[in-house]
Amino acid sequence: MNEECTPGTSDAHASGDHCPEWVIRELVVNKDLRFTELMTVMSIYGWEFTICQLVVDDNPRVNLRGLPVNEYGRPRLDKREISAVWEYRSGAWEVGAYSTGSQAIGGGLFMQATPADLVAMVTNAPAKWAHTDH
Repeated sequence: MNEECTPGTSDAHASGDHCPEWVIRELVVNKDLRFTELMTVMSIYGWEFTICQLVVDDNPRVNLRGLPVNEYGRPRLDKREISAVWEYRSGAWEVGAYSTGSQAIGGGLFMQATPADLVAMVTNAPAKWAHTDH
């Protein structure tokens, strides 16, 4: 591992160049991809979420899944669960357009959406208990 590319150091990636051995770093810092924004709004708006990292056909893939929950951690059945997929191909991250979207909780028709659409969906469905005025 290259010492210049050690995560968590103050001078790591100061030039904006990303080290190939830390492929997910670009996904986290690239605002256009909306990964960090989607993860952040789910945290703030009281959604449960998981991040799955795997490799498919030698390409890194990240799946961010979100579920709106009530104050007891149970799914809010009147809302939709979301899934956003990013794949690292040919040296760059791209959204998995056919596998990014939302679905009724418990199953049903999958509706494709962009990560920006999913951010809007989450911010329009905050958990009442997640706000300080609850």
